[in-house]
Amino acid sequence: MNYYFFSHPRQAEYRAFRARMAKLNTHILWICSVSCLGLFATLKLSTLFIDYPSFLPRAEAFDQLLNVMGVGTILVAPVAYRLRKTPPRSYAVLKRTLSLLFPLFFILVCMHLSYIPQHNPKNTMTMFLLGSFAVAILWLYDYWETLLVSIGTFAGFIAGIFLFSEHPPALYGNIFICLAIVVAFYCISRITFAVHYNSFLQYKTIESINQALEKTNRQKTDILGVVAHDLRSPISNVEGLLHLLQMPGQNDADREMLLGMIGQSCHQANGIIHDLLEVSRATETQQPTELTLLNELLQNAHRQWQQGPLQQRTLSLQLPDQPVLLQAYPGKIERMLNNLLSNAIKFTAPDGHIELALEVKPEGQCTITVTDNGIGIPAELLPHLFDRYSKASRKGLNGQGSVGLGMHITRELAQLHGGHIAVSSVPKKGTRFTVTLPV
Repeated sequence: MNYYFFSHPRQAEYRAFRARMAKLNTHILWICSVSCLGLFATLKLSTLFIDYPSFLPRAEAFDQLLNVMGVGTILVAPVAYRLRKTPPRSYAVLKRTLSLLFPLFFILVCMHLSYIPQHNPKNTMTMFLLGSFAVAILWLYDYWETLLVSIGTFAGFIAGIFLFSEHPPALYGNIFICLAIVVAFYCISRITFAVHYNSFLQYKTIESINQALEKTNRQKTDILGVVAHDLRSPISNVEGLLHLLQMPGQNDADREMLLGMIGQSCHQANGIIHDLLEVSRATETQQPTELTLLNELLQNAHRQWQQGPLQQRTLSLQLPDQPVLLQAYPGKIERMLNNLLSNAIKFTAPDGHIELALEVKPEGQCTITVTDNGIGIPAELLPHLFDRYSKASRKGLNGQGSVGLGMHITRELAQLHGGHIAVSSVPKKGTRFTVTLPV
């Protein structure tokens, strides 16, 4: 455990801990000021029944210092009561100032309440020791605050002992003892701080682990729900088709048709499982990035999809004259292109047109756009388009199912490369997806 004897923490959590520390110090300030006020009131009332001058050599000085303590606590207690009900970052300077001055005032009062009436430095040390250790244990100070209180305590003791001491031979001995108490105060204060701060770090670590576990549990529940819902349809189809195959009287043409339908259902189920696995793999970066020629990746995607399920749709390609190089994961860029093109085909009529384009921007960026003249996306679905298991999930024009993960994966892949994705769409006119990447 780091005790931070000569430094203060530099972790990001220290800012949050400072707010917690201010709140705790303000609460302690309120409790101690009220306690001191109660003690003052009790001692004042006791003067009605106890004759202090009969056994205190300097009862007048005792009464004066008691009045000083009373005035100080009367001023601080209502302010502390008000401050403890404010947000942690409100009145931060006032809270910090009172948390430094009142404990110092408390230590000096403890010392002089004993010393002045008894006029003996030896008796001073007992109250001084108790007051110093109480402050070191109750209040939380950072490095510089601990130094300020330590220096103020030592200076107050020196001033008091030179003003009131009548025992010169014991003077330097008491100064040495005071120095030892101040050093002990400093060490105990830093240990108190370290214990609280390390406990805070452990609490934050446990909190972050719990949040991660909750997130994982939610994801697991979501995945199980998706699996139960989306796989039920193709599995039910396979079950029904197998039942038909087992019925007598089926000719070869019927069997071939049924087997083809079973294959389609299996392909649909496989696509759902693939998308679910892709969610967890989307941001995996075990392999290093490569200097990738985007022009070539787009040409390959264009060539593959022209040989794929375009039917009568047309797919055009627009590339800049100059090569566009990017530090990237080529496989993930290809996955992103396939998602966008697959989505465009799904919602574009068989006689429609799709355009894949790459453009270089002057701000050190490039854009990949996929534009179609399909059915578009309703405005109310656009805010949810990139959500995981999106509410914007729809069946394609040919009844293609969707888990609601494709666009979410695409956004994750764009962000993995330091970019982002945007969409614009007009219902019944078409949609444009724009991926912006740094080059």
